[in-house]
Amino acid sequence: MEKQKWSLFVYIVNHKNGARVAKLASRYGISDAAVFMGHGTIDSSMLQFIGVSDIRKELVLCVSKEQEGQTVMEKIVKDQRLDKPKNGIAFTLPIRTIRSAYRIEPLLEEDRDHMKNYEAIFTIVDQGKGQKVIDTAKAAGAFGATLINGKGSGIKEEKLPFSMTVEPLKEIILILSQHCHTDDIVHAVTKELDLEKPGHGILFTVDVTRTVGLYEGDCQKK
Repeated sequence: MEKQKWSLFVYIVNHKNGARVAKLASRYGISDAAVFMGHGTIDSSMLQFIGVSDIRKELVLCVSKEQEGQTVMEKIVKDQRLDKPKNGIAFTLPIRTIRSAYRIEPLLEEDRDHMKNYEAIFTIVDQGKGQKVIDTAKAAGAFGATLINGKGSGIKEEKLPFSMTVEPLKEIILILSQHCHTDDIVHAVTKELDLEKPGHGILFTVDVTRTVGLYEGDCQKK
């Protein structure tokens, strides 16, 4: 039986629409979603290009199996009218591995020969735990990390994405890792933050097809 692929579905929508996108995803069977507040700037040509030129936007991250996610994406695109200008954008990224309370999907051994040199490791945790993620990742071989502050959009439901409440502030930690360090970083952060327990967060990795400005030499263990 062929193993199903997992993907990260990213939606950038107008302010106050993020909660609706997350609820739609949940309604159609995708519970792994989180909403974050975003701030654009009118003066940024790049933000204008990707449709984030308004001051307030919301970023919705949904993790699901590829086929299911594409079906739900069609419904969300239609509901949010993302095929029309200025309503937002949506795109997907392939996920290499995922760790959370209910999902542990390690990288397939047969895929290792096809890995790119770099992978992006995303970890979403409650505010205040981001620095612990960074310190743990560095000790396991990471050369640096970026911490992004997020804010829930007020979803008030008993069953919530990632088995976490959405109201508290969240932190997203993005780490670009050489593939020789990725497994060590993933295992270390998962263990230190107890990500396999409900409500403690989620970690997933995606391929990076191109990097600029990064040089760490040959891929060797620290």
